[in-house]
Amino acid sequence: MIKIAGRVTMNKAAQTYAKKGWPVFIDTFLDDLTCEVCKVAHKTAADFQRCTCVLCHGVYSATTDPDRIRDMTKYIKKGIICVRTGSASGLVAIEIVPPAGTRSGGHLEKAGLLPNTLTVLDGQVAGYLIYRHPGAGIRIRSGANRLGPGVHVHADGGYIPMPTSRSRKSGQKLAWLGDSPDRAIAPLHPRLLATLRDNIAA
Repeated sequence: MIKIAGRVTMNKAAQTYAKKGWPVFIDTFLDDLTCEVCKVAHKTAADFQRCTCVLCHGVYSATTDPDRIRDMTKYIKKGIICVRTGSASGLVAIEIVPPAGTRSGGHLEKAGLLPNTLTVLDGQVAGYLIYRHPGAGIRIRSGANRLGPGVHVHADGGYIPMPTSRSRKSGQKLAWLGDSPDRAIAPLHPRLLATLRDNIAA
């Protein structure tokens, strides 16, 4: 069991997530940290993924390598720890954004489609419900309002911010429900998986 205890630095928190197999990168409140060389040289997702620069190409720089993570956190002192979602990490996050998301999420919960799972809180009513991705053979597209107004999906091609960072949206410090990232992660409800999946590889 991995817990974040003691004085929590950005590096310590990021390394904790990486040990769970979740690729992390450090975001900022700037639009793009990609260097000018990489902006010119790299044009495709495959290029971005092959790039070895520590901070270039945002989510594509996500890694579980402790040395690269240490370099990221040294370069950006007050960044936002982010975890890549989708098959890369085995995670799908359903984001509830009030006020519309509170109503939409309530309907989903009442229908039994949002089982209890690992949860990141962004304030009192907003947050991210984290579920297991079904695997590399199934693509789940990230997108806003995919499960109703104010209920966004972060999966393949996406990412979510993590504690102990501050939310870009609310400015509040993100926190784990239950104060730990060790809670069991539930699978997506079969009805939600049927709704969200894009295709199954042959």
